[in-house]
Amino acid sequence: MFGAIASFFRRFLVAIGFGYKDAKVVLLGLDNAGKTTLLYKMKEGMIYRVGPTQRANEEDVIFGRTRFHAWDLGGHELVRDLWSEYTVTCDAVVFVVDSADVQRLNEAKEELDILLKLVDAKDTPFVVLANKCDLDSSLPYNEFLNRFKLGNYINTTSDDQRKFNVFRTSFTEGTGVEEAFRWLNSVL
Repeated sequence: MFGAIASFFRRFLVAIGFGYKDAKVVLLGLDNAGKTTLLYKMKEGMIYRVGPTQRANEEDVIFGRTRFHAWDLGGHELVRDLWSEYTVTCDAVVFVVDSADVQRLNEAKEELDILLKLVDAKDTPFVVLANKCDLDSSLPYNEFLNRFKLGNYINTTSDDQRKFNVFRTSFTEGTGVEEAFRWLNSVL
């Protein structure tokens, strides 16, 4: 009973502009897509040179009026089976694709398709970040949408459809990140 009352007051305070709403978000994607770079760019405003993620990185990141409890999971093939354990309890999924790595786009699409079937379509917002758009070899936005067959999902927020969007990003330059998380904030 006390927990319900406390939860009500916290939601009320957030609604009138005090405090933060909390959201659990999981960062997924193939290895070398930029998930850890995104996490620490948002957390500390800096880019760090990091190696492959060996274990889950867990950080709290504040964006707007939301405190994201973010899980950055490794993207190498052996740990992808663990993704489902994190998506069960998350409030949002961020899937990062290296849009300049043409040789691995099919592999990224296969993993994205698996996740789109796995994650609750109506209750869990899902954002795809076509990262590394600053590189010459990155796919243009419309070509990315066509290659991943995502056109039917875009920007759906009605009650009967998935909350889904795609953004072109460059984590090193900061392109598209704010827009993506502003959208995510709006649908949480």
